[in-house]
Amino acid sequence: MRPTKRALLSIWVGLVLLLGVMISAPALAVEPHAGLWSAGAGMGVLGDTTDGTAFAVNLYAERFLDSTVSIGPLLQLANFKQVALSLQPKYWIDVNLPNPDAKMNFQAGLGFIHGSGDTSYVIPLGIGVDYPINRTYSFTMNLLLNFTGIDGGLGSGVHLMPGLNLGVRF
Repeated sequence: MRPTKRALLSIWVGLVLLLGVMISAPALAVEPHAGLWSAGAGMGVLGDTTDGTAFAVNLYAERFLDSTVSIGPLLQLANFKQVALSLQPKYWIDVNLPNPDAKMNFQAGLGFIHGSGDTSYVIPLGIGVDYPINRTYSFTMNLLLNFTGIDGGLGSGVHLMPGLNLGVRF
């Protein structure tokens, strides 16, 4: 199923508006510290699922152990038919973007995945960018590589499902 021209135009307009907000937003983000809880959601695509390339929704929560380390669950849904749940530790570093509060994170996890009657392990490895919009919300972008034993239509063995999503952390 190919997206319509109107859908593609809407996506581009949304991205341009979001970029404008990001560039003009003041640096007011709360600095991560031990004991801070946050949650987030993102939408995007996940490749090589049991249904091929799929619409993906990621939901997560995390608790900061200190200003650079957090840990929490990650729920990945692909076409609302394939479900993966993992525990994701993240390592956070400052980056020099227009907003000095912007952060990059490196993450790795371990969990399970279920889809098309098959259940297996999942090891999500990824990198993300967290760009504060205000004291409450951050724009996020995550690239995840999911290593799994679930059959993606390519036979048995380790299977790789790359994913990209854009979202909000609060």
